[in-house]
Amino acid sequence: MMNNEQYLNSFTYIEFYAMLLREVLRLVSIKNRYDEKKFVIEITSKLKFQKETDFRLFEACIDILEDTELAINEVKKNGLITKSDYFGEMYLRLYGVLNAFYQQMGAIIDLMRLFNLTNQRYLINHLKNLKIIELRNKLASHTTKYSLPNSKNENDFFRLAQSTICKRGNNLLVVGKDSSETIDINPMMEEFNVEVIKILDTIINIGIYKRPFKKEHFDYLDFRYRFLVNRIKIRK
Repeated sequence: MMNNEQYLNSFTYIEFYAMLLREVLRLVSIKNRYDEKKFVIEITSKLKFQKETDFRLFEACIDILEDTELAINEVKKNGLITKSDYFGEMYLRLYGVLNAFYQQMGAIIDLMRLFNLTNQRYLINHLKNLKIIELRNKLASHTTKYSLPNSKNENDFFRLAQSTICKRGNNLLVVGKDSSETIDINPMMEEFNVEVIKILDTIINIGIYKRPFKKEHFDYLDFRYRFLVNRIKIRK
């Protein structure tokens, strides 16, 4: 049986941030938990959200973070292939993980709005321009109608050379209309992970330190957040 430290260390950084966000939602100081109408009004006010449905959107974002992280971690751990002769599995894993990153990005964008982050436009554009999202748009979404940057009318199209799919996805050949490139998805995944962690850290700081909690709940959240920060520092 795991002790508390082992349990907390079992989470990825993004899973840990998602857990903290869920605890913010669960523990924020609310008096009217048994009158639904009053509860909705109060939790909207205490979390400083704009709409009465925003706390449900908050919960949905947390679910998406957790679910997509499971898919992403599966590919990080076991790669694009678990049975070498199953081409269908290769495509499912590749297209699935690329769209998991896209869904995770969408949840982060909504969380930025909910917690009223500064520089949202810059952060959204930055996320959308990350290489893993660009690859998702090329291979798993807009494959035959990819809009070229800085071009209003011209489209490109892309396909993946099947023979280049390998377990770790580090030698994928992406063929376009006029050119091709060999890519490695691993540094792309890590780049996305690093940028999302930065944004989640800003969000959780707002959630824990600028929202009301009972003292014992605040101490609990503060301890877990500091544990996570220490983990990240040690890794660096």
